[in-house]
Amino acid sequence: MRPTRDPGLQPERTSLSWSRTAMRLILTATALLSWVSSYGRPVILVTGLLGVAGLWIYAGQRTRYDRDVDGVENGGLRPETGAVMGIAVCSVVLGVVALGVIVAGLL
Repeated sequence: MRPTRDPGLQPERTSLSWSRTAMRLILTATALLSWVSSYGRPVILVTGLLGVAGLWIYAGQRTRYDRDVDGVENGGLRPETGAVMGIAVCSVVLGVVALGVIVAGLL
């Protein structure tokens, strides 16, 4: 007997994954605020970028979830390439800024 799979849970798992990503970005931004006194303005830039990225993900949650539910019901589920690329670009930019802060601190 083949186990049955409930495709209705896939949008919920995907939504929870995006929610965790948004929460981690916002919490990291909050934690970085304690570094402002040591590193100054670059940390404010990184904190702002993290906060905006987290809020951007959070703001699109309902739309993504509804689209995923419709896709599962209609058999036309498409990957969220724009959001994934946005997070990838954001991660690279934040990494470069963080390296710049470290190098500037060492000089």
